[in-house]
Amino acid sequence: MVSVDTWVQWSWRWDATPGEHTLTVRATDVTGETQTGRRQAVAPDGATGWHTVTVTVR
Repeated sequence: MVSVDTWVQWSWRWDATPGEHTLTVRATDVTGETQTGRRQAVAPDGATGWHTVTVTVR
């Protein structure tokens, strides 16, 4: 059952070009508010910050 606390998996088709790329994602809640980019530890109020990974396409 989907609720206000449910995480939703998503995907994105990407016509990647060779090279190194930085991918960044952020969450958006039901009201349209987007996750802050400011990093904060999990304790005491939950982690914040955008998830970022670097990938190499060959």
